[in-house]
Amino acid sequence: MIKRGIKNYLICLKYFFTPLGTLCLGVILGFSVFIPSIASAVEQLTTDVERIIEGMQIEPQNVLGEVWACVTELDWSKPIEAFNTLISREWLEATLHKSINVFFAGDYSMYVNQVNEAVNVAVTTIAAGFIVLVLFTVISVIGGYYLVKFLIRRTIAKRAFWKRIIVFFVDFVVYFGLLTLNVLFAFLWTPGIIFSSLFSFVLFGGLAFAEAYAVHGYGKLKFKQVMTLKNIGMLLLTNMIIFLMWFAALFIVILLFREIAGIVIGLVLLEIASIVMDMNAESFVKDLAVNKETEIKDIPAVAA
Repeated sequence: MIKRGIKNYLICLKYFFTPLGTLCLGVILGFSVFIPSIASAVEQLTTDVERIIEGMQIEPQNVLGEVWACVTELDWSKPIEAFNTLISREWLEATLHKSINVFFAGDYSMYVNQVNEAVNVAVTTIAAGFIVLVLFTVISVIGGYYLVKFLIRRTIAKRAFWKRIIVFFVDFVVYFGLLTLNVLFAFLWTPGIIFSSLFSFVLFGGLAFAEAYAVHGYGKLKFKQVMTLKNIGMLLLTNMIIFLMWFAALFIVILLFREIAGIVIGLVLLEIASIVMDMNAESFVKDLAVNKETEIKDIPAVAA
């Protein structure tokens, strides 16, 4: 089972560019909304400031230039920290104030309250654009996950559509129940979360084999051939090895290409790994059933 599971993971890496492509598409669509929202917010801000401060003229592109200068001043050698700073409301407000103040030579204090209101409106517009960017990104990740899951299922564990529907509802009930149990243990007895998590981990393995038997082995294999402690243990060990392979790949990518590449590539590899781990039991039982049918068909020929 370990060899088969690792082989499944390595084979399914051929779908690497599928979730990566959907992620890139989502990010591109998100930025196509986010960037114009920034330009629109700055343009409206300059219009409001010109109205508040009579005689003052500011070109939106000049303000955008000052904002971009502030962006480049962030420490991008630590991209995650820099990005967290970039999306904070406090930083945006301070940066917009600074970018406007550069073009004002007089006493700025008398206009602070009014300018603050204009800046708040601009920040809200930018925040709305950022939310759209995040939304598109999340949708692309989810869409890429289910697309690659469809492709991987055709490769290692194809099954009828109606069986997928039944298994989906069974999974939902069981997983929701176990999640509720873990949360309950965490509230009532903190150490209990460790025991409930271990129990859930083992139960997931048993559930995976029960579903695999129902979908691929019923009528072909005996239930006790599938549902054994050895099989469950081997499945958990196989999935642990795949997880460690993913973690090693993530570490190498971050080491070579820094955090941003690590997050993107690591997310794509994790999607593939999680799907394969979810289907390893089905792959094992399906092959077991096929081998059993082959043995039965070969019996008359051997007897002859």
